[in-house]
Amino acid sequence: MSKAAELAATSADIKDGLNIGVLEVRAMFGKHPEDVISPIKSAGDAFCWLEEILVTIQREADSERSSIIRIKRLAECASYIAVDFSNYLDCEHGDMIEQLRMFGVVAKPEVKS
Repeated sequence: MSKAAELAATSADIKDGLNIGVLEVRAMFGKHPEDVISPIKSAGDAFCWLEEILVTIQREADSERSSIIRIKRLAECASYIAVDFSNYLDCEHGDMIEQLRMFGVVAKPEVKS
């Protein structure tokens, strides 16, 4: 078998394996794999936003003409983003863990009496 034929066969096997993986993820989570991991991207975005807000707060506080009102509003924005994304990610995590438990991938927590 030529190198090109071997690579084509390997590529087809990998592609078939990926398709099976997509089907398994859809069966387990009810969504495409990219949608399953999208909360990670959302969390990364939220942390970038928070970083920018906090850097701006720091610069505003260090400024000779700092505005307490501006600092307060920026802090409120950061708080809103943190709470909103915390709730969103907590829900996503809970849904995913529950699906993994349903399929026996993650053990159910022990109930202590």
